Amino acid sequence: MKILAYWPWIAAALATTASCNAQSVTAELLATVTIPGDSLDVSGLLGADTAGTPHALLGSFGSGIDFDPVTAEVVAVCDRGPRDGDNDFACRVQRFAFRWDEASRTASLTLASTRLLTSSGGGQFIGSSKAWMPAFRAVVGNGLGESRPRIPARLDPEAIRLSGDTMWIADEYAPALDLFTRKGRHIRREPLPARYVCSHASGTAEGELPPANTTGRQPNRGFESLTLSPDGSRAYLMTQSPLIQDGGLDADNKRIGINMRLLQVPLNSASPTREYLYLLDRPSHGVNELLADGESHILVLERDGGKGASAAFRAVYRVELRSDLDIAHLNRLPSLGLPPGVAPLKKEMYLDLLDPAFGLAGGAMPEKIEGLCWGPVLSDGRRTLLVSSDNDLMQDAPTTFWVFAIGHPAARATPGTTDR
Repeated sequence: MKILAYWPWIAAALATTASCNAQSVTAELLATVTIPGDSLDVSGLLGADTAGTPHALLGSFGSGIDFDPVTAEVVAVCDRGPRDGDNDFACRVQRFAFRWDEASRTASLTLASTRLLTSSGGGQFIGSSKAWMPAFRAVVGNGLGESRPRIPARLDPEAIRLSGDTMWIADEYAPALDLFTRKGRHIRREPLPARYVCSHASGTAEGELPPANTTGRQPNRGFESLTLSPDGSRAYLMTQSPLIQDGGLDADNKRIGINMRLLQVPLNSASPTREYLYLLDRPSHGVNELLADGESHILVLERDGGKGASAAFRAVYRVELRSDLDIAHLNRLPSLGLPPGVAPLKKEMYLDLLDPAFGLAGGAMPEKIEGLCWGPVLSDGRRTLLVSSDNDLMQDAPTTFWVFAIGHPAARATPGTTDR
């Protein structure tokens, strides 16, 4: 076991550049940083679970990342833990000091802190998949009216975005959107459309599939992605796969749908929610992250489920949001094809991670590419884009961070812009 909590993980720059299709955006792979899967965090947790996984194991944090420009830290949220949530893994957020040294052309990540996620009363959120976990009293609302429902102690954090002194975290289980303090204390759960909710939760995937549920997210395919508008007034979320009622599954519960909803949620007003139609390239693909690129564009991380040489698709698309494309009035979508009068979001290739120019394809390609965030702006005006993998807390699998430099055409260059 490697206790490397304050040891920097460093990688040298790689001189690889590729052109993308989104208005001639260029991407250069600056560095690849890997963090050993058997490293420990600084949570202070002792012991191990029944399968021998240390409670303080540093892993799964590549599931969701964001960059704090004030502290120059990468903030990373761990998902529900090892072995698909069959344990009582304590949900947590890691902070890494990030540095790109232009003189030596090296990137480094150094673990700075670990924060456990707790309820407003101090109860620990855990990653157990058990549907019968105890619940906390918590405020749900956006300041326009409060209620006090009970929120299950189980949580599957999959994406994180900073907003001032708080953190928004997307939960895959419910699915839900939760606000926490930077110290990890729960503040509130945002109201979301009922169409996303899994009404009959179960400790197994089979127990959540039809006929037990005829609406809501598919098992283990809830919110894996989250971003905020630049002014912080809107959140955007998307499930990993189409909703059950949107033709996501066939009669044998096999995935056949490609029609996805990109959900826009107002965070500080009484404005209604909006939804946009996003088409997966294939039913076997999933969406793992969103990232705002200015006021009206969103980057979408879409990938297949392959690993190593079998990984055939993992790319970042860019879509433009337009109010006339709102589909929130539609209760159901077909598996394939478009409802009458409905247009999907136009997808432009932004970053192909399997582009031969990067040299990332092959045996070392992780299965789960899940994190996406803007990093610091370089001296030449390009923005850095960080992409991370989720190692599922497997001690023999490292977590990978790729650092890209993104060059935009002069007409839309926005140095210093982040998805805040």
